[in-house]
Parts: sequence; C-alpha cells; structure tokens
Amino acid sequence: MRRAAWLAGLLLLGGCRSTESLWPLEVGRSWTYSVDTGLTTFVATTKVERRVPVGGAMGYELRGSMGVSRLAWDGDRLVASMLPHTRFNPPVLLAVAGARGDAKNPFRAGWKGNVEWFGKARPATATLEQVPDRVRIGSTEVPATLSTVRLTTEDRNVELQSWFVDGLGLVRQDQRTDGILDVRMEYLRGL
Repeated sequence: MRRAAWLAGLLLLGGCRSTESLWPLEVGRSWTYSVDTGLTTFVATTKVERRVPVGGAMGYELRGSMGVSRLAWDGDRLVASMLPHTRFNPPVLLAVAGARGDAKNPFRAGWKGNVEWFGKARPATATLEQVPDRVRIGSTEVPATLSTVRLTTEDRNVELQSWFVDGLGLVRQDQRTDGILDVRMEYLRGL
C-alpha cells in the first residue's frame, strides 16, 4: 500500500445484540471484500474469532488477511481498541447506532486519546460525523449509514469513511491519509 492503511482493516471487522444491527458481530461470522490500494487489487476475508474485552465492554477479536482488530458495541457506540497495526487508548468511536442527523446537520461526536502505530504512541483527537446515505452493493443501491472519522496526530490526518447497511454491516470503506486515497474496500459476501 502506498501509505500505512491503519484504519483500512476496519472494513474487515464487525458487534452482536439486536440493538447493534448496524454491524452485527458474533463468533463465526465472516465478511469478504474487494480491496484496491491503487497499486494492487485483491480479495480479503475477516472472521470473528472470539470474545474479548474492549475498553469497558465485551467485544470481539477479528482476524483476517489484513490483520487483527478488536471491536465492541458499548451501548449504542461502536468502538475499537485495536485495528491492524494500530491501538487506541481509550477505544476510538467509529459509529453510533440510531444516531440522527442529515447532510446539513450531521450527528457529531469527539474523541481524545492516544494512538499507537507500529509501536510508536502519540496523542490524537478524532471527530465522528454520521449521516444517512445510500451505497451500491453489486447492481443495487440500498439505504446506508455513512460514518466519517477524522483522526489527527502531530504528523498526519486520516479520514475514514465507512458505509454500514443495517443487518449486514460494513459494506464500503475509503481511507485517506493527508488527503490521498490509500485504500478502498467493497463488500463481496458475508456469512
């Protein structure tokens, strides 16, 4: 990949209780995605392997060809303490189930903590903006929730746009570092 795609592995992740239908997670569930880095295109699969603590909530560890992630639904909030090559303390906010907003007035939330990339920790801030949207899956356009996380450290700005389809989970993700598209992932199938 042209740049460290530390959040890109998020697409290859997933929470499970009936209130978390934005991205349902349970042990054994898996997703397969087409991944385009600009230099290469490949197919990547991730699987929910086991239950693990994530911050103050019980969540899931996901393993796949892009690495290991740890996600949890903490109430209606999807948080991550670990994404491929990246750790967050406290867990970073990725989405909020049922959050209301629109293009003129998106739902907004903030985060402040430390992010560790490849063994080096640094202070960071992030903002989440979430709005209803539509996304194409194959030849069909369906209602979705668009979550945009903008993370800032002293040496980089990362924007992660994630489209979630209720009951299915993460179906598309674009990651940019300092304005340059690093990786795009699109849903192929899930079990």
